[in-house]
Amino acid sequence: MAMKLSQLRNFTAVVEAGSVRQAAKHLNLSQSSVTKSIQQLEHDLRVELLHRGAHGVAAT
Repeated sequence: MAMKLSQLRNFTAVVEAGSVRQAAKHLNLSQSSVTKSIQQLEHDLRVELLHRGAHGVAAT
């Protein structure tokens, strides 16, 4: 498990923005790269970090 600073930055941005789309826009990254980064972090930590819903995301 090699956690990267970029994964934590992306996760924090998503939580603060309340959506992956807005966080990706703020970080100047694609939505898919932010999603993949967080999914990899969740996989590495073996825990769900975000509740995903129709109206955005929230930290667990």
